[in-house]
Amino acid sequence: MADVFVSYTKSDRDEAHWLAKELRSLHHKPHLHEEQVKGGDNFIRWMMERLAMVDHALCVISEEYQQAPYSMAELQAALKKAIEKGTNFVLPVVVKACGVPPLIDSLNYCDLSGCSDGEKRARFHAFMGKSAVPGHAPREGVVASNIPIRVPTHFMGREEALADIEAAMGRYHGRVAITALHGLRGVGKTVLAAAYAERHRRDYRATWWLRAETEAGMRADLVGLGVRLGWVGADDKEEPALAAIIERLGHEGDGILLIFDNAVDADSLAPYLPRGGAARVLVTSNYHAWRGTAEPVEILLWPKEIGADYLVARTGCDTERQAAEELSVALGGLPLAHEQAAAYCERLDLSLAEYARRFAAEPARLLDTDKDAPAGYHDKLTVAKTFALAIDAAAKLHPAAEPLIVHAALLAPEPIPLFLFAEGREQFGEPLCQLLAGDGLDEAVAALRGFALIDRETIPDERDPAVTTDTIRLHRLVREVAAARRTGEARLDVCCALLEGCALVLEPELGVDDDQKTWAARQLEELALILLLGPDYVPAARWLTGRAAAITPCARRRVRGLLDDARRRLADTASIVVRRS
Repeated sequence: MADVFVSYTKSDRDEAHWLAKELRSLHHKPHLHEEQVKGGDNFIRWMMERLAMVDHALCVISEEYQQAPYSMAELQAALKKAIEKGTNFVLPVVVKACGVPPLIDSLNYCDLSGCSDGEKRARFHAFMGKSAVPGHAPREGVVASNIPIRVPTHFMGREEALADIEAAMGRYHGRVAITALHGLRGVGKTVLAAAYAERHRRDYRATWWLRAETEAGMRADLVGLGVRLGWVGADDKEEPALAAIIERLGHEGDGILLIFDNAVDADSLAPYLPRGGAARVLVTSNYHAWRGTAEPVEILLWPKEIGADYLVARTGCDTERQAAEELSVALGGLPLAHEQAAAYCERLDLSLAEYARRFAAEPARLLDTDKDAPAGYHDKLTVAKTFALAIDAAAKLHPAAEPLIVHAALLAPEPIPLFLFAEGREQFGEPLCQLLAGDGLDEAVAALRGFALIDRETIPDERDPAVTTDTIRLHRLVREVAAARRTGEARLDVCCALLEGCALVLEPELGVDDDQKTWAARQLEELALILLLGPDYVPAARWLTGRAAAITPCARRRVRGLLDDARRRLADTASIVVRRS
């Protein structure tokens, strides 16, 4: 049993008493001032005496708490006492959505804001199980840990990735080892890093999480580590404190695991990495180019078997194995999309087959259901918002990034030859035509790759491997989100431009036998045919016919030639089957 000082303000009285009740159910003893301080007693003396005797100080965090003088005095006193008491003395519990104080944000805290009663209880019990004595104290020598997220109940399919991390971490004996987990947004990099930390929590004397998306976050969290280890004081100025911490990591980093979560790129991380020593560093990032700084480990999408395992386990739909596999394929193996789908099914008591039917009809809407976004994923970002924000960020790096990914998204889900956008760019109008000139296309592709929105690969021709084609490929859910950025006439305009671009690039191939065409020409022809004739795409050919007056005679001849080729190819075919993403 642990003695727990409960710090709260009067507006959070109900939440504090609920927490005290749960503490008692876990066989801990809560200390609340309402129960122990009588009229005329010296409150400050009582507070200091209790902080000196208890095992933990549980701070009930809200916006009101941060505005209350007595509450903040208790918090400051508890944080100072933590330097003497050691690991996990302060137990912050956020009960209402609010900005978390910087010093609290660097600790392992429990966020109950917006949770149902059942979820609140489960989260709080799990939090106390990891934080409170007896029976859960770290082994001797472990002095610091601030992992902010809980590994999900249904964590699966990552044994190979965990083994890759372990191998990379063990490759540099006596030297700092840096491993970077990269991959598509929503693939589970952050959860995987937390799972590695949990599995190896007793292998390190300090495991420290750093918010690497911003420089301010990294700096604050590194200072928090220095304070916890006693390397710097809580009141030291930030710049000299950081210099001292990085210096000591170079000499005393053995047994320390640093996790830089959601790093922008290698350059932004460089000033805050240990200069030497034997610390271990794990990075999560959407950025792909890490080989100059770290050992990269790409985190892959789930195969349909793992995705189906998750959907069945998460929803309890044990009889829908086949539907689960089909839905996993439709979701492109993206773990975040699987969680949203499962939450939707559980909330509305739907079968997986019914969700798949609704998803096929309205993918963009279901990818953006706020109610079903995981609470622990970047402030409850949905799949749609996750990718939309990434597209906006890529557009800030290069103005062609957004229109380029929209054009690519309206083509079929196949590798897209990049020369379509290089040789056919004049058909895309201004300003995109000019933006793709010179190295503009490569820069736009690099911007999109930097946010894990597309893959770039070189495909050799099957007849002559020396002939290769640079291509890009979009994940099917990225396609859905990007394509939804254009509707109505604007969408038709893009389809028209793509069709005219394909016709321009393919004009030299018109009438050439299939067995004489390169892979790239056949691939581009397939993309154009699906755009023209596919029942699940905008009927660009019909629109072009209706808008003939607006199309140049040259473009009309090219499109007519492409249609003639299509008719010849389809003459002996009773029907056309178009693969859908």
